[in-house]
Amino acid sequence: SLSLQNGRTLTTAGHLNNAGTLELGPSDSFTVGSSASPPSGLVSRWPGNGNAEDIQGGNHGTLVNGTAFDAGKVGQAFHLDGVNDFVQVPDSPNWAFGNNPFTIDLWVNFDLIRPGNPYYAPNVFIGQDEGPGYINKWAFYHSDSGLTFHINGPVVGLAFLSAPFAPTVGQWHH
Repeated sequence: SLSLQNGRTLTTAGHLNNAGTLELGPSDSFTVGSSASPPSGLVSRWPGNGNAEDIQGGNHGTLVNGTAFDAGKVGQAFHLDGVNDFVQVPDSPNWAFGNNPFTIDLWVNFDLIRPGNPYYAPNVFIGQDEGPGYINKWAFYHSDSGLTFHINGPVVGLAFLSAPFAPTVGQWHH
């Protein structure tokens, strides 16, 4: 699929050549949608369109500490101040994925990139925390190490998985 400048998505079964034209065969088709298509198997989706409702799984959230809205990649988005704003969602078995495969899919646009190491998560995108110490928790965030996924629990212990990532302030990243 292609992201178009007007925020719409072009999904095609045809092939794009290097000249930027779309080649359609007799059985090919294309669709233009008004929003980004969610990945298959999605269990929750919070588009941030004026509320914290989960339009996929019913795990509705609550805006905390002045969380607001701003223009997003597609429609509106949550605007978090980087200090203490967040969207709180009730606990769900969906967040305890254990050894099962999972995907976290999001768009992010930084106003400011705060420094921090993997033990101090300055730019958290999403996480689940059942309490202090080795109680089950996980978080996905940006630190000086890049993108980091932190897992902590009585069976797993403490684990950090990182990949290089240098975001640009004011640019959307997916």
